[in-house]
Amino acid sequence: MYIVYWTEFQEEKRIPLKKEFELSEIADALKYMEVLRKDKREGAPIGYITYVSENPDNVTKMGVDVVGPDYEWKKRRI
Repeated sequence: MYIVYWTEFQEEKRIPLKKEFELSEIADALKYMEVLRKDKREGAPIGYITYVSENPDNVTKMGVDVVGPDYEWKKRRI
């Protein structure tokens, strides 16, 4: 599933909005975001346009669940 999020600005308020798309509708989600961005460029009071995805058929846990005794995590900076 994909969810497109954006914020609408009304006077002093920020109103969070969203629209949901099925996994097979990625092209539609991206087109919808482009319409929102076009509206923003033309002066519509919106911003923070983004999207997230989640696979509902995922059968694994996200991230590291079990590590061995030789596992040592280090944050590397370049």
